[in-house]
Amino acid sequence: MTRLSTLTADGAARAHAPKPGEVLGGKYRIEREIGSGGMGIVYEVTHLVMTKKRFAVKWLLPLPEGYDSEDARIASRRFVREAEIAGGICHPNVVQVFDVTVGDDDCFMVMELLEGESLEARLKREGRVPPLEAVRILIACASGLGAAHAANVIHRDLKPANIFLTQASGTERPHPKVLDFGISRFTAPDGNAQSTVTRAGTLIGTPMYMAPEQLRGFECDARTDVYGLGVTLYEALSGSPAYFAQTHADLVVHILTGDAQELRQREPSISSELSAIVMRAMHHDPEQRFPSVQAFAEALRAFVDVASKPPPPATAALPQRRPKLGLWPVIVVGFVVLLGLGILVLSRSSQTSPAAVVKPAPPVAAEPSDTTSDPLPSGSLPAVEEPLPTAAAPQPEPQNAAPPAPSPGPAPAPASASASASAPKANDAASGKRPASKSAAPAATRQAAPAPEQPQRAPKPRPALKSL
Repeated sequence: MTRLSTLTADGAARAHAPKPGEVLGGKYRIEREIGSGGMGIVYEVTHLVMTKKRFAVKWLLPLPEGYDSEDARIASRRFVREAEIAGGICHPNVVQVFDVTVGDDDCFMVMELLEGESLEARLKREGRVPPLEAVRILIACASGLGAAHAANVIHRDLKPANIFLTQASGTERPHPKVLDFGISRFTAPDGNAQSTVTRAGTLIGTPMYMAPEQLRGFECDARTDVYGLGVTLYEALSGSPAYFAQTHADLVVHILTGDAQELRQREPSISSELSAIVMRAMHHDPEQRFPSVQAFAEALRAFVDVASKPPPPATAALPQRRPKLGLWPVIVVGFVVLLGLGILVLSRSSQTSPAAVVKPAPPVAAEPSDTTSDPLPSGSLPAVEEPLPTAAAPQPEPQNAAPPAPSPGPAPAPASASASASAPKANDAASGKRPASKSAAPAATRQAAPAPEQPQRAPKPRPALKSL
């Protein structure tokens, strides 16, 4: 039958604890008490020989009444084993142990002095830890446990109280360290238990953070510590333990069946990816968990890489939305258009300026015609144009022919009138211009109007036409 045993010291045992000012082992003077637990008290001490360096001393409390000598022997052996294991692991995320002393009256170990607080104390103060910070803390703890597993050591008691947060120099992030290897167990390279410091059939630890196989009394391996990291991260993210019950029996049933509430349901702000990683780490079946703390840490690092990326700009997230333009772009565009039009108008006007106008060439003088006549007097309108008489070809006259007699008829017009009438036509013919048809009609209309009667004059004889 397996029984759960939690060794605790009562008030009478604490009465035998050393007080500030006392010297332990002849060289460690107690300055103050840092903290206490069920099995020991942690003091800040000063080394009296080594240039007054400061250390932390964990002093083992004597067992209260009710425990036999075998229990006391087991407790002291476990205490020494913790110093042996922690002293053999050199890792920045594992507390360093420098010395251990076991005697009839004193049993203590000397460790590095850590400034800060435990993860348990921070959860009591703040309630929960931001997701990215909590994940980084657990990644560092997994790294330290990986070094312990490489030394064939299984911690078996991972919980917020055994993770100490120190403030590293030059950074604002806490530097975690894994504490309390008191119930650790050595394992052989094949994974089997090599030695133990607990009585057969007795379990030492905190039931709320124990793995199901540990509660059943089965052999533990690296996956047991994966479970401890999982339930610790669950509490750091949600602010409450994964399992809680009124009685010890109900608590064991919840842990063995693995009916913990989904982390995302407990804390909706947690992403589904991170919730799935945590729930796999604390699965009640060891075969369903991560095979090692390194694999668990790799899954957490992938989440950190995605969550640490800066969000994309708003324009890239919403490319379909066009930015709203104010009135200034419209005003600027209108001003540019008007300026361009003004430049275009000025360029054209400069091309048509008087200085740029090409003067027309002087008209070519028309060749003088064979026949010239005086211009019509001003105010006189020419008569209706009649075709010029066609000059017949001159015929040779007979020598004895008599001169022709003058034929009766209308008196010929004066030579000057006929010459003036034929001059415009000659000029037109010489210049190659044709009279406009539109100007002929008004002239004919004006000519057709009745003219005032002139006094009759006797027609003058027309001289004979000379051959041209």
